[in-house]
Amino acid sequence: MTFIIAYLYGAGPSPNPLCLADINHCDGIVQLSDMTYIIAYLYGAGPPPDCCPGCTDISYAAEYAEAPNLRTRPFTTTALTMHRENHITVDSITGLDVNGMIVPGEDIKFIFRFTNPTEDRVIGFNTGFRVYSPDGATWQPISLDTFNVGWPVYCDFGPFINYFSANGSGADTAYIAGASMPDGGFPPAFDEQAWWIATQVNSTAAGKQLCVDSSWFPPGGGWEWGLSSNPGYPALLEWGGPYCFRVGGCIPPIRGNVDYDPADVIDISDLVYLVDYMFTLGPVPPCFEEADMNCDGQIHIADLVYLVDYMFTGGPPPCRCDCADCP
Repeated sequence: MTFIIAYLYGAGPSPNPLCLADINHCDGIVQLSDMTYIIAYLYGAGPPPDCCPGCTDISYAAEYAEAPNLRTRPFTTTALTMHRENHITVDSITGLDVNGMIVPGEDIKFIFRFTNPTEDRVIGFNTGFRVYSPDGATWQPISLDTFNVGWPVYCDFGPFINYFSANGSGADTAYIAGASMPDGGFPPAFDEQAWWIATQVNSTAAGKQLCVDSSWFPPGGGWEWGLSSNPGYPALLEWGGPYCFRVGGCIPPIRGNVDYDPADVIDISDLVYLVDYMFTLGPVPPCFEEADMNCDGQIHIADLVYLVDYMFTGGPPPCRCDCADCP
């Protein structure tokens, strides 16, 4: 059992031949369900392992060696076939501004909620995550850690945390997983903020998006729970994501994108937005700096005049995004 646990969580060698550890469905993949199957058998809560006919030295899921995008392959909810009521969600995110946008350079945390709405105890779980940007934002390498939710009580093995990529671009991928004896696990109605992923978005990401989604990972592969009523069969999870958040801050090179459209176009809609805000109690500009045309740290009539001059009379452009106190 400890051999399989060490292998699944990247702390031990591969079984040789590998199929000897594929004791559940003989599907050629060593995964969480094989571990929960043997735990149940060893502690009198399940049948003995079934020898796989024709066991040979097979390779572990050839796609893992061949697919270069394994670490960023998204989990698709269309593949779910059972236990769709199980949930892992991003409960909240810290480090957002009043408009719900990420503040560059500030610490942010994606906080994950672990909910068990079933009548079974969750005695094993595999969950991988990726942080990525669909439009090229960069960030500081992620870190993943847990809240104190009674892990020693619910989880005899783990939680295990590992990183498959963490360089702040493309996609950072990590997983958290664990298992318990058949009489342990996370009880029905368990509902807690359980772990978080932290990072900082770089200032060059203004106007772009940062997202968090589920992710497959080697060698365990897919998202799944092991339930006490059927430890040898994985319960596939419902995931609430992906969750995407816009990065705030002035979009280079110049200010003036008052309505903060992603294309960073300065047009009549920006002028209307600024007039509405100043004279008709319209919404606050999503990014203060974009509406502060002359970089004096205020939004007032001078900024409106500045924008009109720029758009219609050939006046100078708004000041640069990287300049806090100069036109």
